[in-house]
Amino acid sequence: MKRTGFKKKRKSTGEMKLFKELWESRPHRCFVTGVELEFSHHICFHILGKGAFPKYRLNPENIIFVNAQYHTDWHTMSRDKLFQKDNRWVYVFKMYDLLKQAYLSEGL
Repeated sequence: MKRTGFKKKRKSTGEMKLFKELWESRPHRCFVTGVELEFSHHICFHILGKGAFPKYRLNPENIIFVNAQYHTDWHTMSRDKLFQKDNRWVYVFKMYDLLKQAYLSEGL
């Protein structure tokens, strides 16, 4: 099969539109550190993962802004290591537990 160099256009999920709306309505600061942020899709952080919790993909309560390194850390570190790095992660852990409980209760 010959490659043409053209990529298929992805179907829009609506995420970027939501990210921009949230950016316009929320402080431009990292939820964990409070540091000022520049807009990028990398700072838009789903507390409950999109794969495991697809119904909350576009739920504004499930999206916070965190610096890009902290976003990566969430995906690569355990809760204990995150908390050791910065104990302010405790607020994200609480949100995770509350959102997960709400998500699971909706499925009943």
